[in-house]
Amino acid sequence: MAMQPKDRHNPSSSNMSSSLPSRGNFSGLNLPEWDREMIESGFQAVSSVDGGWEYLSTYDPGHGGFMFSTPPPKMVEIDNAVNRLYGGHSGASYGITMRVLQYIAKYGWDVYAQEMLTKYGPPPIQTDAAAPGAQAPLNVGSVLAQAANVDRFLSTVPPSANLTQFADAIQRDPGMRASIPDIDQQADALRRFAEGKMSYAEMRSLCG
Repeated sequence: MAMQPKDRHNPSSSNMSSSLPSRGNFSGLNLPEWDREMIESGFQAVSSVDGGWEYLSTYDPGHGGFMFSTPPPKMVEIDNAVNRLYGGHSGASYGITMRVLQYIAKYGWDVYAQEMLTKYGPPPIQTDAAAPGAQAPLNVGSVLAQAANVDRFLSTVPPSANLTQFADAIQRDPGMRASIPDIDQQADALRRFAEGKMSYAEMRSLCG
């Protein structure tokens, strides 16, 4: 699920996106390995497309989201660049990556970088090399772990399930509950949207 912007994150999208290609100092962020690889390559991909950041800042993938919508030509150009630089995404990893990139497009590099520093802390100070064969612990909040969890969950939901049934399934699933802190709020938003008690825009603002 996507990060949710806070009220203070309301600068002009055009002003933020116009400066983005010259930013993107990933070396200053302590991202998990797979997050860094996917997001940094995606950042480079959007920057390589003429007007890519401006377009992404206002693009609405519709009800299907990035994973299931039919993209217009400009979005196809961005998609091709993203997949070419990363080497191919699964559906879930693509959707999560694009949500993060759109967050950067809308709210700017500085906002994204500050949120990642708050979440993961600064990069560790480099000391002596780790012992041969030593492995860093897996960060379960990484993009790869989230993508695998979403793929697993989607495989358990019948294609015929409606939004209310989908919301019920999300809340019952231990893996989804563990990875999404506000799962109850998001499930409730899906139900209220299905019942006509919440607009699509309101639901998207809560569910990403």
